[in-house]
Formats: sequence, structure tokens, C-alpha cells
Amino acid sequence: NDAFSKEVDGSAIQYWHQGTRGATDPNSKSFSTTNNSPDSILQVYTLKARKGLPLGFEIAGALGYVANTTLWVVGADVRWAPLEGFRTGALGILPDLAVGGGVRTLMGTSKMTLTTVGADVQISKPIPIASSGQLTPYVGYQHLWIYGDSNIIESTPNTDPLAQCG
Repeated sequence: NDAFSKEVDGSAIQYWHQGTRGATDPNSKSFSTTNNSPDSILQVYTLKARKGLPLGFEIAGALGYVANTTLWVVGADVRWAPLEGFRTGALGILPDLAVGGGVRTLMGTSKMTLTTVGADVQISKPIPIASSGQLTPYVGYQHLWIYGDSNIIESTPNTDPLAQCG
């Protein structure tokens, strides 16, 4: 179970006020044109399940919820570690190597689509410490592709555009 949170940049808070839906007026049932109390921290709660497979493969699935929204994140990962766990013999001097990829997509709104695809590689080498622990330095690289699209976002939800145009 992962939890991700990110504080909203103070210089961008005006966009959160104007770009998120405000409270509903109990009398008119209209939405406020600004949100006077948007969340100052974006939180994503994620449940992730992983399964190791033969020959160094691993698959994973993830399901996440963005707090105080209708947004959900779903995704899957695959990883292959052809050189992992060799500690003795001739292969024991080689570092662990893993390559992988994953995809995540945002659901819960018809106003936009957002999908990310990532590919990565990691190299690490466990170093035993006094037979009671280990230190594992590693280096990695990831390339991320972002695919996003949005519909026209209604900035005046309480105004009927056809009535305004006559």
C-alpha cells in the first residue's frame, strides 16, 4: 500500500481556486465560480499487488484514489531481472540488473484523459555488512511518456451558453 502526497505550489494556488469546482449553493443548487477552500495537499492512496514469476519476471497491478475527488488511477507494471541474486561463484561479481515498464491511466472524469507510460533500467550491488545487514547502492534511469487530452472545460457552470447567445 503506497500513499503519495504533494503540496500544492503556493504560486499556483490561484489556479486551484479558479480551476476547481466550489461548493454548491443550497438554495439555487448552483456551483460557485471559485473554490474558496481547495485542498492544499494532493493525496493519492494506492493499493499495489506484485507477483514474482520464474526466470526473474515480476508483474504488478495498481489501483489508486485521489483524495476528495472522483478520480481513480489504474495501472500495471512488468519487470525482468536477468541478473539478480547471484552472490557466489563467477556470477557473484556481477551487479544486479533489472529492466521494466509500466502504464498508469486516470479515470473518473469525462473532461480529460491522462495516461503515462514509463520504461526503466536499474543496476545495483548488495554489499554485506558484518553478516547482519546489507547496503545496496543503485543507479537507475527512467523515461516517461505522457499522453493527455482534455475537452473544453466549462469555466461558467451556472450559465446556459445557448440562452446567453439568444
